[in-house]
Amino acid sequence: MQTRESRNSKRDIFFVRDGGYDTHDDVDVNLVENFAEINAAMEAFVNELKYLDLWSSTVVVQFSEFARTLNPNSGSGTDHAWGGK
Repeated sequence: MQTRESRNSKRDIFFVRDGGYDTHDDVDVNLVENFAEINAAMEAFVNELKYLDLWSSTVVVQFSEFARTLNPNSGSGTDHAWGGK
């Protein structure tokens, strides 16, 4: 982002992958830890974009393709949902 002008870039795309959501056990604990890590990373990213005056021209997209059941299993986790049945 900081080199966008020297690269003559009008648009940059950044892709980030984060794992650790295959929560067959202890889903509550795992999600709290994973979401805390994501929140800290996103906060730093947003702060940098604001510092570089890029926040108002930035789109952040989040998605997940990993379906999980809504009901907990016997290990306080979740199992594969529709795609795994």
